[in-house]
Amino acid sequence: MPWFLLLYLLKQMWHQTSDVSADQKIRIPAIIWLWIVSMIVMLIAILIGLVDFGYDIREIIRSSLNWARDWALFAILPLLGYGLQIRPQLIYRAACNLCLQSLFVIPICCFAYFAQLPNRLYSSPLERLTQNGQIYYNVELYIRDADSGGLRLALFTPWAPALGLISCVFFIFALQETNKTWKWIGLIGSIVMLAFSVSRGAYIFLPITLLLIWGLQNIVRPAMQIGAGLLIFIAGLFSAPLLDGVNASIEAFKNTRRSSSNLRAALERTALERWTEAPIWGHGKQIQGAPVFKEMPIGSHHTWFGLLFTQGIVGFLAFAIPLASTMILLAIKMHKSKVAKVGLSVLLLILLASMSDNTEKLAYIYWSGLLTVGIALKASPDAYSSKLYGPEHNKSILPSS
Repeated sequence: MPWFLLLYLLKQMWHQTSDVSADQKIRIPAIIWLWIVSMIVMLIAILIGLVDFGYDIREIIRSSLNWARDWALFAILPLLGYGLQIRPQLIYRAACNLCLQSLFVIPICCFAYFAQLPNRLYSSPLERLTQNGQIYYNVELYIRDADSGGLRLALFTPWAPALGLISCVFFIFALQETNKTWKWIGLIGSIVMLAFSVSRGAYIFLPITLLLIWGLQNIVRPAMQIGAGLLIFIAGLFSAPLLDGVNASIEAFKNTRRSSSNLRAALERTALERWTEAPIWGHGKQIQGAPVFKEMPIGSHHTWFGLLFTQGIVGFLAFAIPLASTMILLAIKMHKSKVAKVGLSVLLLILLASMSDNTEKLAYIYWSGLLTVGIALKASPDAYSSKLYGPEHNKSILPSS
């Protein structure tokens, strides 16, 4: 769908005439060009890595197709959000609608688990085209946790942590819904989805994002600055016990699913060590891991270590530079535009998730978030800016549209 919409946008740009009004004329800003150029550089890094390690033309074609469905979306979707006339309210309502559907499907999945019905409904043959993993093409009712055998759900996503990530995005969207009924449906649905994903990361991504957005929103207030200074001073006095508490919390977090934590740590170490074999352009693709890694590919389970391994320092910078630039720009705009806050929240969630997953592989799942980023980049100052120092400024962490 994004590629078809891109063709539609290019057609509109081609047929633009000189008498089109300034507010209707489609222009591509520098930040979108940065994403476009960076993702093209990403493709070049993939191709050079594949050629360096002697992969044949079939692997080059498959990797190019995979690039078109993951990395390319980071440039295409913000471009569509910026260039097309899309109201963010439509995206918010659609997310709430999907949350409602999930509330109906989740009990069915739970029944299938407790009744010990087969979990896999269908496997798409399309996997033979790209050969990027059967897991992306399986439709499953439920997942059994590898450690405890407990219930986990993925619903419309390839694995449970992906459901946790998209539920966080939908929670942010639901906060913007103006209709109270749909808003509560979206909030409840996203929380239920988050709970059944049993994703440790997603459990902390959402509160961290909300807290960071609240801090950035209020950082210009003198009271906030004074309070932050006092908090830092007190934290300095009790730094030793605080650090011990943080370390204990991290260890307890890892122990909740120890085998998964050990596997991730081993994959990250191996990816970083083998990056030195091809530091500039990388290996071109993930490599199947040994049995000690439970057959998980080297370069998986971490976006940044994965980038260093597969696309080298070139690919690492090709993602880091536009991501950081966009977040800074939206952080500046968020005081004048509500949708800019939403876009920044989405990017914060993606950044946090990148520490434990290959977020580019899930771009087709959280595509609506990337579309919102493009809308946010185009958004003009709205009524929210008048609330910056007004009495209604702190009504919510993310005010409704």
